[in-house]
Amino acid sequence: MTRVVGFRAPDPKIREVPEWTDLVIDIAHHFGWMVSHQRPARTNKGYRTAISGDAGFPDIIASHPMWGQVFAELKSHRGKVSPAQEAWRRSLVAGGAHYFLWKPADFGEVLDVFSGKALCA
Repeated sequence: MTRVVGFRAPDPKIREVPEWTDLVIDIAHHFGWMVSHQRPARTNKGYRTAISGDAGFPDIIASHPMWGQVFAELKSHRGKVSPAQEAWRRSLVAGGAHYFLWKPADFGEVLDVFSGKALCA
């Protein structure tokens, strides 16, 4: 696993996805990636993310001039992928994209991917 000063592995049983998302984004930025993440908003029907097109798009898309693009779905330690998220995973992987499903226990892999270590093999 890549070691980076300033980043500590999160509690593997973290329950709050926003906290995990912020950490993943901070790590990506540390290694020079551009990142996009659409945050859901609270409505009278609960949290919703305004989209046009197909539901289930990954939480993170990151781009690096040397390492390409990464799509990542982020979940808490108990989080499950929805059928729409699985459909996006299948489509992206079939098209050759770097796709990851990350939970807090995958902290080491997050570091390895954004440092480029896991993408140069």
